[in-house]
Amino acid sequence: ELWEEILADCEKGRLKHLYRNEQPPDLQRLIIPKWDNLDLTMYRQSLGPRHMPRMPIYTTRGCVHNCQFCSVSKFFGRRYRHKPVQNVLQEIDAVRADSYFFVDDNIICNPDFSAELFAALAGRNIRWMSQATTTIIHHPRLIDMAAKAGCKSLFFGIESLNRENLKSVKKGFNNPEAYVELLERVERAGIRPWLSMIVGLDHDNRQEVKRTIDFLKKVNIGSVVLWVLTPLPGTDLYEEMKRTGRILDTDWSKYDASRVVYRPLHFTPQELSDEFWEMYLDLYSLSSVFRHTVRFFRSPRKPLTQLLIDLKLQFYTRRQLKERTHPMAMGVHRV
Repeated sequence: ELWEEILADCEKGRLKHLYRNEQPPDLQRLIIPKWDNLDLTMYRQSLGPRHMPRMPIYTTRGCVHNCQFCSVSKFFGRRYRHKPVQNVLQEIDAVRADSYFFVDDNIICNPDFSAELFAALAGRNIRWMSQATTTIIHHPRLIDMAAKAGCKSLFFGIESLNRENLKSVKKGFNNPEAYVELLERVERAGIRPWLSMIVGLDHDNRQEVKRTIDFLKKVNIGSVVLWVLTPLPGTDLYEEMKRTGRILDTDWSKYDASRVVYRPLHFTPQELSDEFWEMYLDLYSLSSVFRHTVRFFRSPRKPLTQLLIDLKLQFYTRRQLKERTHPMAMGVHRV
C-alpha cells in the first residue's frame, strides 16, 4: 500500500526520506497492471505460435518453510497468503495471453486453495508453468488437476541428494528417495519437471558431485539448473557464515549464484568454482543432448515444436556454460 502514499506525498511536494510497510500488502485487493503501456511484442516467444510473452502473475505470497539459504521468507514472511481465485481470473482476462508463469514460490503450499485455483483454470485453454515443493508427491490429485488446468512445467528445488545437506539448510522435508517417483508421476501427467540443485553445500565433496551427475544423467529430463550455494545477505545462511568467518567477499555484484563468495568445507573456492562449471557443462554435453533427444522421441505426447524449443534451450545453455556465464543470467533465451 506504500505507492499510493508515496505518489500523494510527491504531488504535495513533501516526500519522506523513508517509507516502510508495517504489514504485508492486502492480497484481497484487485490491482491489474496497465499492460497496454508496454510494447509486449519485444518479449514475444521466438518459437511457437505465441505473439505475446509468457506473462507473469502471482496468486500467493509467503512461505511456511524457512530454508536457510532462501530469501523468500525474509521478503514475504512465513505466513502463506493468497489472492481470491476470481481476482486471478480477472487478471488473466485482462492480459489475454495464452501462456503464463505463476511466479508463486510454492503454488501448492495450501492444497485446498490450489485445488480451487486449478479447477477454475481448467477449460480456459491456457498454458502455464509454476514452482512447487517436492511435497506435491503427497497430493497426486493436485498433479492431475494442474495438468488438466493447463500446467506444462513445474520447477522443483530438490537442491541435493544428500539428506545431511538438506537437514543442514532446513530443507529436510525433501526426500531424495522419492525424487524418481516424483519425476515419473509428474511426467505421466504431461507436466515437464525442471530441477534446481545447489552445488557447494557443507556435505558436498567430489564423490557427492559425481553421484549428483550420475543421478541427473540417469533421470535424463534435459532441464536442470545448477547454482553455487550463495549466502544472500539477510538470510539465515549469511548470518551463520558471517558469524563463523566464512564470508570471503561482500561485493554484492558477485552474489549471483554462479560465483563462490564463501569458504567451502571440502573444496577451495577455486576448486568448487571449477567443479560447478565442469559439472554443469557435462550435463549439457553433446552426448547428453543426444540422449535427451532420443528420450523425447520415445514420448508420443509431446509435439515436434516442443522438441525444437528443447533443443534451442539446451544449445543456448551449452553455449553460455562454455563461456562460464550462467544460462539464467539476465533471463532465458537472451538475445
